[in-house]
Amino acid sequence: MHDLLWRPVGQLVRFVIVIHPHRRRFILISTDLALEAIDIIRLDGLRFKIDVNFKQSIHVFGTFHYHFLMKPTKPPKRRNGNQHLHREPAAYCQAVKHKLHADPVFVQAGCIAQGLAHIWQPAIRD
Repeated sequence: MHDLLWRPVGQLVRFVIVIHPHRRRFILISTDLALEAIDIIRLDGLRFKIDVNFKQSIHVFGTFHYHFLMKPTKPPKRRNGNQHLHREPAAYCQAVKHKLHADPVFVQAGCIAQGLAHIWQPAIRD
């Protein structure tokens, strides 16, 4: 474990060199200098569980497969993805607000569904 100044971030970071007896060698990097090396290794182990949960969210529940369209949407002009909402009618601006609200609500509903599935899973197996 070494605390070194890493120029890309411009601050001290903790480098933890891990030599696993059955797997490869690797280096973990943490900006939290209060963490001990073993804590950094444990947190890295939790990353696998988080990755599995994201894959389950995507492939089983479709949490991030949202694509809400608005009927009155005008296609953007070529090479210009900006929309100038201050030039649009109030009804169009309201529709954009509803669409922007629907995206995170859909993701949150998918996460809640996944959490409920994890809670109910042991009850279903029995």
